[in-house]
Amino acid sequence: MAAHVSVFQVHGGSLWTDIKHKPRRCIFPRKLKHKQRMSCRGLSLRIMAAATGLDGPEDTSLRPVKDHRPSLWANISFSFDNQVHIERCAEDVEALKEEVRSMVMAIDSKPKDKMILIDTLERLGVAYHFEQEIEDQIEQIFKFHVEDDNDLFTTALHFRLFRQHGYDVPSSIFNNFKDKDNKFKKTLIGDIEGLLSLYEASYLRYANEDILEEALIFTTQYLDEARSKLDSYLQEKVTHALKQPIHRGVTIVEARYYISIYEKKESKNEVLLRLAKLNFKLLQNLYQKELDDLLKWWKEVNLTSKLPYLRDSMVESYFWGLAIHFEPQYSSSRLAVAKAILFTVVVNDTYDSYATFEEIQLFVDTLQRYAPL
Repeated sequence: MAAHVSVFQVHGGSLWTDIKHKPRRCIFPRKLKHKQRMSCRGLSLRIMAAATGLDGPEDTSLRPVKDHRPSLWANISFSFDNQVHIERCAEDVEALKEEVRSMVMAIDSKPKDKMILIDTLERLGVAYHFEQEIEDQIEQIFKFHVEDDNDLFTTALHFRLFRQHGYDVPSSIFNNFKDKDNKFKKTLIGDIEGLLSLYEASYLRYANEDILEEALIFTTQYLDEARSKLDSYLQEKVTHALKQPIHRGVTIVEARYYISIYEKKESKNEVLLRLAKLNFKLLQNLYQKELDDLLKWWKEVNLTSKLPYLRDSMVESYFWGLAIHFEPQYSSSRLAVAKAILFTVVVNDTYDSYATFEEIQLFVDTLQRYAPL
């Protein structure tokens, strides 16, 4: 990607300029006084007992006992597609990718249609196949497309995609949709697609961008009021957006949802839909294999038999890695994130579900000596 102002920067300053600096304090105090009041979850009972001044032998009755709910994944098993079927899917995906690539690069396509195509690819979870082509097209549109009197849908779509890709587009472009009282025009209320586009764009606001704060309030109110009167396709889109805006979703989870929505669209592109379905099938098969490998590794480590108080959070830990990088080339990253989180859970559960207050003090002191903050 060409160098542009990041969406995490604010025009004229930083997102963090309003946050007052406070002196750095260690989160693990070296010595915890007996009468010090603490609010750490899972420790309050033990700390209160320790605060009574008992300096004798440790009272083992203070060791906490927690019964975690049985894991939903304890007996999970996977059935994988045979290799021949997977290879055929992969071949079909490659052929479809070439068709879609020609769409993305088409020189006779209008900027609005090109941006709608790019947005559809991203929401279907297949844009990573055309990363460079998409960046080139967005750069061309940003540099050379002269804005005419675009409608609300188009203006908001361009704004959102530009900011998603690192272009510092001013939010003042939405002033065109305000009346003489500096309020969003009431005539926009009937434009549901436009309201929905503006609603999604408002989530890419910088700090103190009042016009986008107003846009979020305005669109949320009227989209919610209009829901019951919409056709089933648009109603489902609006309902989901109000619950889960694009910018705050997990890409691959939202892609799975959007495939089912896009399938109901009358003007859908069958090539895009088929590519999205086959691509998701390949990814799903990959994720199942990764998770299966993790489960086997966890059983070999066999910590649950040695530390019976541990929660079984393998699948949840893997999902964190999946949320960070869903693309197939980041398999090692997903596995590394999952394992790191699993061992963080081990430490957390030892604190909350097993260790006495005195043991925690010793553990904290060890951490302090090993890696002082």
